[in-house]
Amino acid sequence: MSVLKKKILEVYCVGSIPVDGASLYFYDLNNKGKGLTLHERNLEKGFTIEKKPTSLLNISCFADGAYPCYVAIDQFKNVKKIFFELNNTAGWGSSIFENKKNRISKLENELKAKQFTPADVQIDMVIPAAVSVEFGYSHRATYTPWSHFNFLFEDKEFLKDNHNVKKKLCDIEIKSDFLVFDGYPDLKANERKEIIKKKNTSKIDFRILFCVKNKKYPVYYYNINRSLDQKIKEISTTNDMGLPNPYFPILSIEDIEGCKLDKASDSKLEFHRIEKKLKTMPSNNFLFQVDAINESTESELKICQLDLHDLNSLDILKHVKIKFPQTLTLRHLKHIDNWSALFKFFDVKTIEFYNCELKPESDKKNGWWDCISRMVVNRKKNNLLNKKYGELSVIVNDEKLDFS
Repeated sequence: MSVLKKKILEVYCVGSIPVDGASLYFYDLNNKGKGLTLHERNLEKGFTIEKKPTSLLNISCFADGAYPCYVAIDQFKNVKKIFFELNNTAGWGSSIFENKKNRISKLENELKAKQFTPADVQIDMVIPAAVSVEFGYSHRATYTPWSHFNFLFEDKEFLKDNHNVKKKLCDIEIKSDFLVFDGYPDLKANERKEIIKKKNTSKIDFRILFCVKNKKYPVYYYNINRSLDQKIKEISTTNDMGLPNPYFPILSIEDIEGCKLDKASDSKLEFHRIEKKLKTMPSNNFLFQVDAINESTESELKICQLDLHDLNSLDILKHVKIKFPQTLTLRHLKHIDNWSALFKFFDVKTIEFYNCELKPESDKKNGWWDCISRMVVNRKKNNLLNKKYGELSVIVNDEKLDFS
């Protein structure tokens, strides 16, 4: 396998889980309840590497709430790292995240309180997080990559700043084919059976299950040493897409094998076990949309990177049998150089691009501008196409392009 195939290309937030008891648990499905417990506030003061692997890692944090989970993927959507913020950042996928003003105020107050609270005291919600915070906001038709989490792409760049820290905590050992992220390890026997029954697919819900290869996975601690004022300032800092920047400290489980991020038919995120024979298949959501269009119940095809088999290629569009949708919407495509698969949609009325990396100044053959301009000109000059479908409308980030 080439270096390119192993390289992390994108980061996605897969949602948040409710956490009561202010503790995060990462464990093997077959864990018997024993494991390693670490306190988040003590980690900042320093620690030694736990040499003995554990099947359960408990990180005792400061507050109940909504803790987000992220994955870093390669070009084939294979998960390479799984990571978690160790502060109650009211993460994406929760109702608190959707209200920026309340979220910032809540986090700022918790940070200030944390400075004067004994290390063995935690903030508990009067009503459990699962009840007081709505979850499920992570369900989207298309998903935005958190590409600004660039500290995960290159450790060497991150560690060039002497305020930045990455240290190994321990190894977590998986023997059940599943790694679980949970607010409390209370899986019932019937729940375990249901998970094992669906061995090759795992859902994202009030707990997150990763179908992974059995092995020992290294667990790392990322942090940036900064003052309270700097931490508070970071809370309100967002990138161009309106998403918050990473909030340290962060726990990262790395060298993940056997797990692939995908979209289910209803567009919810899920994980698939990687089979030995790599199949060139789009997401189930893409196939579901195609079926709906062919049955004339839908007129728009929406695609993001997670619908592709390969983040670098649109080839899945060439091999699918589909009636022309009235609108083809492409969102968050970051790594496409060859756009010739768009020629398949010669009869579409509108093509929309949102937050895609396009190169309108490039005249490279089969580049974005080459393909789009050829499609527009062909529709104008071909009398049959023009009479039947009219001129092609091209929209980029809500602005209609003028080709006159």
